[in-house]
Amino acid sequence: MERLFVKYHLLWIIVVILFLVKELDGCLEKEKLGLLNLKTFLISNSTSTYNNLTSWDDKSDVDCCSWERVKCNHTTGHVMDLLLRGVTIPTNRTYVWVFNFSYFLPFNHLVHLDLSNSYIDGWVEIEGNFY
Repeated sequence: MERLFVKYHLLWIIVVILFLVKELDGCLEKEKLGLLNLKTFLISNSTSTYNNLTSWDDKSDVDCCSWERVKCNHTTGHVMDLLLRGVTIPTNRTYVWVFNFSYFLPFNHLVHLDLSNSYIDGWVEIEGNFY
């Protein structure tokens, strides 16, 4: 009887572990929403009709780790790299804009951010406590 009890508990532990591993398969919801907000910001501040973030979709079943220019840690599901080089190409080459880095606050595990060739002339200071 005791042996059956132990086997039963081990089975539940295995089920819970498999459930947790399945939950980490893909990006975290907080970071997905952050990416969608960032996309909206980038599109609204671009003078170009060019947009290569078409894979960034707000459908609930879409894994943002599979999106173009996004790389995630496959163990934790956190966004690790954002490769936004030239993501906005202004039609007027003299056009530059001020970037708001608060859009990156959802990405606590971001290791690499590439914003080169984005025509950024400065940034907005982040106000408040975010730690």
